[in-house]
Amino acid sequence: MNQLELTGKKQYDFFITKYNSAANQESDLTEKAVVTFLEGMKNSTKNFSLNTLHLAKCAFKYSLKKMFLDDFLKFEKFDRALEMFNVKVQKMKVRVEDLITESEMLILEKNLPLKKFLICLFLFVTGVRASEMCSIRPSDCIVRDNEVEIKINGKGRRKRYIIIPKELYFTILNKFNSVNFLFETKNKTKFRSDSLGKYVSRFAKNILGRRVYPHLFRHSFITNQIKKNVTATAL
Repeated sequence: MNQLELTGKKQYDFFITKYNSAANQESDLTEKAVVTFLEGMKNSTKNFSLNTLHLAKCAFKYSLKKMFLDDFLKFEKFDRALEMFNVKVQKMKVRVEDLITESEMLILEKNLPLKKFLICLFLFVTGVRASEMCSIRPSDCIVRDNEVEIKINGKGRRKRYIIIPKELYFTILNKFNSVNFLFETKNKTKFRSDSLGKYVSRFAKNILGRRVYPHLFRHSFITNQIKKNVTATAL
């Protein structure tokens, strides 16, 4: 085996296809081979940006994680090797004026179809990542009196729980006709987080006239919680 597995994510599969095309057919897929390819990109005359190198590294890690889902020790070897390929990406700074306000949420509520607004509202009141939201199943939700407890499968396979109002939960359930996932497409399939990001950015920008993306709702949620004196540990 000398090929990486495609992920279904366009931005990742671009790099995976490049690797597979360059891979020596007689060589095995090894930690050294993957890192050597990344080093080649880093030293290339094409001058790839740090963000591009970081994305390629994430693509390989995602593919390897899928490939060795049942062999954690094997994946861990690749993971350690990839971590040695150090790419420092400058994190995008979010200014206070960039955060989504409650008044802007009212504007979205007034101008968006209910389905689109429910996506924005869920992100705003829970602070979950888009990938986490896309993975929620009805079976992850437990109705308790006037609220619903939802199990979230977060980063690093860490589980946590969030609470939303019962009314919001059943509105989402009924509007999306949820079967397999709480938020799902018309074809009853899972939303892809990258597609959801573009979807949210497009319709929210049309209403608010500025750049909006799913993770901005998370920043806004965390800032609002800090203002309410919620501790970092609780968040």
